[in-house]
Amino acid sequence: MARTLGADLRDAFSSVEVVVVRLPSWMGDILMARPFLVELRRQTRARVVALVRAAYAELAAWLPEVDDVLSMPDEPAWRRWAYLWRRRPTWVDRSLGITLAHSLASAVELCALGVPWRYGYATDHRRLFLTHWMTAARGHRTPESLHFLRLLLPILGSVPEVPVALPGLRFPEEVPPPTDFPEDYVFVYADASRRPRAWPSERYIRLIQRLTACGQAVVAAWPRWAPPLPATDRVHILRPDVPLLELARVIRGARWFIGNDGGPAHLAAALGVPCSVIYGPGHPARHRPIGTGQPIHAIHADWPCSPCRQKFFRECRPVAPFRPACLDVLNVEFVWRPVATVLGLLR
Repeated sequence: MARTLGADLRDAFSSVEVVVVRLPSWMGDILMARPFLVELRRQTRARVVALVRAAYAELAAWLPEVDDVLSMPDEPAWRRWAYLWRRRPTWVDRSLGITLAHSLASAVELCALGVPWRYGYATDHRRLFLTHWMTAARGHRTPESLHFLRLLLPILGSVPEVPVALPGLRFPEEVPPPTDFPEDYVFVYADASRRPRAWPSERYIRLIQRLTACGQAVVAAWPRWAPPLPATDRVHILRPDVPLLELARVIRGARWFIGNDGGPAHLAAALGVPCSVIYGPGHPARHRPIGTGQPIHAIHADWPCSPCRQKFFRECRPVAPFRPACLDVLNVEFVWRPVATVLGLLR
């Protein structure tokens, strides 16, 4: 149920001039929130402003559903609140704020900004800082995009379906394709935000060896914790910590994306690149990227405990250092065959 104080949430939604959407804090979640933004854009004439951490302000600017971006520094929460308090825009009194992030801090940010109507899920003790809220209820494998869309229920009276495909990102057209890599290459994302989320690097090496043996050039994003991947005339290493724009440029130039479940996989899908995504602690039912209509293949063993809360390793024992069983079970052949099939490499 949504809480009502004073005017009904639906009335507030129809009367405000600006809707401030506090985007999630991670790349993949931001892109899984796009169906919510698409439907929001369809239902209002108000200006849609994305409130987002500075690290992803550039990504938010690429979302065609957003009119403007309000970024805040990647600093401790109280510094973000002070920053927003000092920089309240003139239009804030005529705005409605919706937080898609699940943290208490995100609700406080809307307060600090001065947004009069504040709405979101009643998670993490946020009721003190929201004027309207909705109880979060989702199944074990409810798609994250649908979880965001359900916030529109009190406003629309129904929950829209998750679209199969979305328009591509508003990527700067003046950004040239990469010239320091081959014209035709496969992008391999062997890195991850946390090491237990990554398929073992030694298996990626064997996968890359099979790709190059079949004549494929590879550009790889390689994790710091793994032994260095030797560069050859067919294997090119993307330097660590590349800016988001450069990462997107290299991904967009690839003929195919292969890699771990994570933000870059969602970015590849949103840029229209065909994908093969390897899942372990995550699950495609919940975290499947939404593309522009291109093929997106999920590689996983469908363990009943997946997706888990990813509190490594409090709920399961590692079968090797930093390795959960759900990823360890995916041997090279298990990953190679679907990848080789979609790339037309099996004879």
